[in-house]
Amino acid sequence: MALIMRRRCWPWLLVVLAAGVATAQEPDWSAKAQQAKEAMSGGHFEVAAARYRELTQAFPDNPGLAMNLGLALHSASRYEEAVQQFQKALRMQPKVAGGWFLLGVDYQRLNRPADAIPALRRALELEPQNEAARLELGDALFQAAQYSEALREFRAITATSPRNSKAWLGVGLSYSSLAGQAFQSLQRSYADSALVQILIAQSLADQHQYRSAYQ
Repeated sequence: MALIMRRRCWPWLLVVLAAGVATAQEPDWSAKAQQAKEAMSGGHFEVAAARYRELTQAFPDNPGLAMNLGLALHSASRYEEAVQQFQKALRMQPKVAGGWFLLGVDYQRLNRPADAIPALRRALELEPQNEAARLELGDALFQAAQYSEALREFRAITATSPRNSKAWLGVGLSYSSLAGQAFQSLQRSYADSALVQILIAQSLADQHQYRSAYQ
């Protein structure tokens, strides 16, 4: 009788053992999150990206983890992947100014200023005092040959931070590019004008191109 009872208990015992094995094999997500955080702090961005990717696969609806993966990819200079990740994270949590800022920065790193501009504008809508985002927006506008708008952004920075040398450089380059545009337009519209020829000669002389100026 005792033997029969023991045999009847075996199936239940196997179920308990199987449950224990499943629990033992379940990843320790808290530990992985800590590893990712420590890897980021230590500058091991590829390791951090790998850990955050595991976490986002396990918790795909967590916007914080998605944003952290984007940051890790950005820090690892994997800008194309970072762009895709920030887009995903911002669809879940669209009011994160830092996400829009980094999305714009990564577009800039990929030499895509036209795509960077709306992302950086969105970052400034959420954080109007974000000087870094405004500077990056000014640069994106300049790279997209939108010199008047770039000048406006750079001048806005110099008004509040008069010692910002990068903003003043942007102001100077924007004015120079606008002058170049105006000069080219003048040449196209009044190519036969003596006054235009004098202006061209004076400009060349100022650049010490005396032979061209004489001609």
